[in-house]
Amino acid sequence: MKKTTTDTPAKVLKVLDVSSGDSHSAGIQPITFVRQVITGCLYPRILQGDTLPPDARLRAQTLLQHLDGGSTGSYTESCGSMYVRNTIARSISLRDGGVLSHPDRVFITADTQRALMVMLRLLCQSEGVSAVMIPDPAPHTLTRLLDHVGIASVSFRLQETSGWSIDRAELNRAIQASRGRCSPRAIYISNPGNPTGAVQSRESIEDVIRFAHDERLFLLVNEGRF
Repeated sequence: MKKTTTDTPAKVLKVLDVSSGDSHSAGIQPITFVRQVITGCLYPRILQGDTLPPDARLRAQTLLQHLDGGSTGSYTESCGSMYVRNTIARSISLRDGGVLSHPDRVFITADTQRALMVMLRLLCQSEGVSAVMIPDPAPHTLTRLLDHVGIASVSFRLQETSGWSIDRAELNRAIQASRGRCSPRAIYISNPGNPTGAVQSRESIEDVIRFAHDERLFLLVNEGRF
């Protein structure tokens, strides 16, 4: 937490351990329904009794019905179960007000870090120094991940005084400053923010989309923190 004015330097009032990326160690309880469904899928015998709630049993049974052999041990397509991808696509369409999301554009990975690694490896398959625009502050693992795959970073400052928003002028400044030393291929956004926790406004989101379009950048958005 910081208090910032135009006349005095920032003063740290209190440091909070928010256990970034390790919420359970901070005392946050896991989502019970998800674990119950996973339990039912991995140990189908438990579905025959009333150990699990009816909604969790039904969800697990439905998932198993759409897997070959009715088992999580069966192979799926490399991009994930078609049934699950259809479900995800419908959920995204509902979230986005009816904008169509196609299951063929859904790729399921083990976690966000694995998904980001796949995309970064694709982006660095070009001549010269590839780069990704990243917010400042950014997730503490992001720069190490970029270093691991050999991609440079171009930082843009989030606007603390306006709720850690993204400013189009700052994006323009950052990409212009990178010219000549690297070639930005993508822009990374975490929304809700990590580590700030801030949620970008609709205006801010639209600014980022327009910026990515104008600069021909891939848009990498981590929306996994709720």
